[in-house]
Amino acid sequence: MRPSSHLLVGAAVGALLGSATGANPLELLIIGSIAGMMPDLDAFTSLLGRRPHRTPVMHSILGSCVITLSWAVLYSLVRLSEPNPFETVPALGSVFVVFLASFLHSALDALTTEGCFLWYPLSSKSLKGHVENSDAHYNLAVVLVSVCVTLFALIVQIHELL
Repeated sequence: MRPSSHLLVGAAVGALLGSATGANPLELLIIGSIAGMMPDLDAFTSLLGRRPHRTPVMHSILGSCVITLSWAVLYSLVRLSEPNPFETVPALGSVFVVFLASFLHSALDALTTEGCFLWYPLSSKSLKGHVENSDAHYNLAVVLVSVCVTLFALIVQIHELL
């Protein structure tokens, strides 16, 4: 999938959860956007010729847990600092957004012909779908659904403020 698709799926997760819980959907939208891109950090090491992209650790449930744990540690450290930029960011909500956004990244990549090791280390079998990574229709569908969910969540939040 294209990076923009992963970013928008993460944004939709954050906005929807923020709106549903009464938290600030824009804060969780930003956190979800970043988390939706995190599994692709292994792309930087593949550019250096060290490891392939879509490593089993980063594109799996284990990777989502590692990303979420890293977020929880960062969140805790920043909350202790002054000034505290995360003052209005809900701890549990942000952790859930980070896990779901990073997991959906891997799940969507598992639908492509390149696939990924979604259940690693429980299984070393790569899950592969039938969609080409660069399939414009597939990426467009993901983008449109993500944008609609995000807009819906933001409109609901604006309506509640009025």
